Amino acid sequence: FDDAPARPQPSVEEIADYLRGRSREMATFKHINQAFSLPGREYLRRIVELNPQRFSVTGDRVSLLEDPQKKASLNAFCKQLVRSHMTRRRLIPDTKVIAGVYEAANLALQSSPHGVARILEHVAKSTLRKVGKVTPGRYPANFPLVTACIVDRIVMLERQRGKTRSWERALGQAIYGAIYQRWTLGMVPGSQFLANILLTWERLSYFKPKYIHMCKKKVLLLVAYAGVEGVPDGSDKEKGEGWYAIVRRPAGTAPENLEAILPS
Repeated sequence: FDDAPARPQPSVEEIADYLRGRSREMATFKHINQAFSLPGREYLRRIVELNPQRFSVTGDRVSLLEDPQKKASLNAFCKQLVRSHMTRRRLIPDTKVIAGVYEAANLALQSSPHGVARILEHVAKSTLRKVGKVTPGRYPANFPLVTACIVDRIVMLERQRGKTRSWERALGQAIYGAIYQRWTLGMVPGSQFLANILLTWERLSYFKPKYIHMCKKKVLLLVAYAGVEGVPDGSDKEKGEGWYAIVRRPAGTAPENLEAILPS
């Protein structure tokens, strides 16, 4: 009888990517073995111990060591969020904000996924409840619209790359706390946009359903009876302008499941 084909072994980068998607970028040997369907721990332990610059081992746990470049990218990501055009009394989706969202998303993809999620959750806790003066350390009341645009672009770009979904997994756990938890319908303009981007994420199967459903509760009055084209949102949605311009997909993208953010 022929020997059974050798089971493909995960590479250093594949193991590292798996850990990036875990809380605190840490997992047990058992869980990593299960993720890659390995029969034993010998190969995994050997590859981890041969790469002390990438991994550390404490008992039965493997941790991904901090990459200096990722730390620098995360710091740059944080700086993007406090640029002068991001801390106005009320944010307007002009060219500076659009460029800021795009740059923040690019930097996020060079950072730790859970690090980005933690930063966005921290920003939400420091966001004003209503429009007012933005003092140092605080963020404008409509900053959740920016956060939603950044999250949308990160996941879109990650899916285009087609390699992993580490950022999608990490951000899924954070979208409620980072965007919707403190949002109140009617307090600040933008509820319709947040409803439509949430419908789009659901239709594109972004994030686990349980995370989407948590967010829906905050905009339920809008999404409960939304049709295929989503929630009406004035001329910005009709023309694909304002916040809708930031989440516009590249030319040639099929419109299926994007109706809620496409021009009416």
